[in-house]
Amino acid sequence: MPTDPTSHILGLDIGANSIGWALFEPDSELLHDNGKLEPGSLAWGEHGPAMGVHVFEAGVDNYFGSGQGKEESRNAKRRLMRAQRRMTQRRARRKAKTYNILARAGLLPQLSGDADDVRVVRDSVIKSLDRQLAENLPEDVAARLPYYLRTRALDHALAPFELGRALYHLSQRRGFLSNRKEADKDDDDRGVVKSQIEAIDDEIDSGKARTLGEYFYSIGSGEVRVRRKYTSRKMYKDEFEAIWNAQAQHHRDLLTDELKRELHHAIFYQRPLKSQANLIGVCDIYDGVRQKPVRRRAAMHLLVVQRFRYLQKVNDLLIVAKDGSSRPLSADERDKLTHVLERSRSLTFGDAKKLLNIQRSAKFNLEAGGEMGFKGNRTAADLIRVFGEKRWFAFSEADRNRIVEDLYSILDEDALKGRAANAWGLTADQAEAFADITLESDYASLSRQALEQLLPRMVEGQPFATTRKELFGEVEEQPAREMLVPVAEFLPSLRNPVVSRSLTELRRLINAIIRRYGKPALIRVELAREMKKGAKARDAILKQNRARSREREKAANRVIKECGIKDPRRSDVEKVLLWDECGGICPYTGRPISFADLFSGRVDIEHIIPFSRYLDDTYLNKTLCWA
Repeated sequence: MPTDPTSHILGLDIGANSIGWALFEPDSELLHDNGKLEPGSLAWGEHGPAMGVHVFEAGVDNYFGSGQGKEESRNAKRRLMRAQRRMTQRRARRKAKTYNILARAGLLPQLSGDADDVRVVRDSVIKSLDRQLAENLPEDVAARLPYYLRTRALDHALAPFELGRALYHLSQRRGFLSNRKEADKDDDDRGVVKSQIEAIDDEIDSGKARTLGEYFYSIGSGEVRVRRKYTSRKMYKDEFEAIWNAQAQHHRDLLTDELKRELHHAIFYQRPLKSQANLIGVCDIYDGVRQKPVRRRAAMHLLVVQRFRYLQKVNDLLIVAKDGSSRPLSADERDKLTHVLERSRSLTFGDAKKLLNIQRSAKFNLEAGGEMGFKGNRTAADLIRVFGEKRWFAFSEADRNRIVEDLYSILDEDALKGRAANAWGLTADQAEAFADITLESDYASLSRQALEQLLPRMVEGQPFATTRKELFGEVEEQPAREMLVPVAEFLPSLRNPVVSRSLTELRRLINAIIRRYGKPALIRVELAREMKKGAKARDAILKQNRARSREREKAANRVIKECGIKDPRRSDVEKVLLWDECGGICPYTGRPISFADLFSGRVDIEHIIPFSRYLDDTYLNKTLCWA
């Protein structure tokens, strides 16, 4: 055990299913009197480091392509079973309520009040009624009795029990209901549902049938299956209206407006999803400790969040020349860049350099982290395409925020189109485009109130860190503890199972290190970049990695085939990829580079920003040049 626990430096590499750690003891003369260590003071002690790897199961199954199938929470199966139980219970209650309403109105037989199991009795009564109604019908029609009655109801007067049976059938399967947010989700299963619904809609619109029931009656004979076809809630609602309007002419005293409202509610009502606002994380500034009151994080689609995101990057931006010298943007350059970002969904670094008239050999400091460009005001950019730039900026800031709120909060597509036309003066085509906009669904780390305080100074070019310090003061350190507390106690709102599992295992590891070696003076952390991303984002990264791997394999095979190199090195493959990237032209001299030149010793891999200055050996900092 090292002699002085207060001088330890603990290094951590945190992943989803492992944590690597090493404990160092630096030279004593590099330790400051106040016990703090400056960056670069790491040194090996005479005892060497204590080190190891703590391995555990990730918080989800098939994490990041580690198994077969899609990444899935361990609670997914239990959650699915619970959802199916609830769906079955709700369907049973809906059918019971619909039957009771129809029975009270004289449209279905009354049930015996002393039955022990009303559901069994109700099903028995329905089957008995079906036999009576089908008694004089041909066998193939009797097999499709409910659809026959639903079709006949459009043109002929039905007896009360016939009408009740047709309406009761609508409550048994009432179609898929989707709101705009659900429709925006990238889901293969949802795509199948949508395509089948559209196919049936096309059949109905073509005149082959007037309602869904008539369509199913027309295809129900032979080998074509009616079941297992996806339908929409709107189809059933339209048919309900068609049947009711047709039969109201024959049963004026029976089919009252009050009965219609009651029956429509029983069949089609679906409560809104429960609010998840309580699960939104707490603002990093207004967290109830540093600043009060406690405020929730702002939705990423808000205009203030979109501006903050690109201003934070622009205000920290440095232009790094080939010799390693750097400078911030001038006021004019900054204005040009923010003007474009306020109107664009994104801007690549290459396009930004063209906009600012910067040499191609120069780089932005942000490129060192692997970023490819700037994220602009995506919300505004999408709305500008609908309203037009001139009209969008003619709105007051309050009106622009109200437009975004309408787009976010109105879930019904038809209602949103109506609001767009009536409140904001959009044409039918513009309203359609407005309703098709997909807003970002993530959350920022700060609340709307905090961002509104920060933004005025950031608009003037002041970096976020400086602005935060001036407005809210230094971040107060949390009181020291002997051991790390449970994750659920420290972060009660954390819902990411991958992060939660890693932090739980991290707590166990650090507490064990403290018990054995004492508290370290400093902890340095490296976090796997995919850790804090969602499952879809991790899946996208995995696909990107696999595509890159295929590119490298293809490049290696080309080297073997065309150059006769049996075992291409990593640098050989890298040369091929860089050669493709620069189009076979040396970016410094403009001279062409043939494929054979790559392995002649006359072409080298060059670091764009000198490696000796920034130690950046990533692919993004490399290109080709003549030796």
